[in-house]
Amino acid sequence: MAAESRFVAVFDLTDPYRPVQLPSIPVGAGNDTREHALTGDGALLLVPNSLENSVSVIDVRSRQVVRTIPTVAKPSRVVTFSEGIGPSKPVGPATLEHK
Repeated sequence: MAAESRFVAVFDLTDPYRPVQLPSIPVGAGNDTREHALTGDGALLLVPNSLENSVSVIDVRSRQVVRTIPTVAKPSRVVTFSEGIGPSKPVGPATLEHK
């Protein structure tokens, strides 16, 4: 059984050699690797909650969940795109291309 998580860890990287952990952000439950997406403008972070069939939308500046969006069963990956801003920026674990 995979561990259940309900928080997004936040770090202050002002000095990258001495990261400081800030208070975590509570989100919906997930039980595996979450593939987050940062909007093209860097304002919002989307976090899939696979155990609650939803996506938490975090305002990066305030570090608060501003919305929870119902989704299909067990979401594990999210991306964003908007006119003028473009695609989401990759965050989280590296992804390997399928060969």
